[in-house]
Amino acid sequence: LSQASAPVPAGALHVVPDATMTLADWNSLLHSLNLQVVGGPNDVGAYTVVPSGAPATVAPALQKLRATRGIRLAEPVASAP
Repeated sequence: LSQASAPVPAGALHVVPDATMTLADWNSLLHSLNLQVVGGPNDVGAYTVVPSGAPATVAPALQKLRATRGIRLAEPVASAP
């Protein structure tokens, strides 16, 4: 409990898929956006995802996630609390 949390990679996003989203749809979405899960789900169902390629791909991926049916929340991870 006294350990500091691990640093979050550059370009990390918190994503909460809807409970009705299938695993196949979730995997397909991540693959199409070149994202990979690096953490989660946490207590509220959020996953931490990062781009597989350059962090410059974060903005378009974030827009696509927000527009995708079945995604309840998609937000960049703040670098500082």
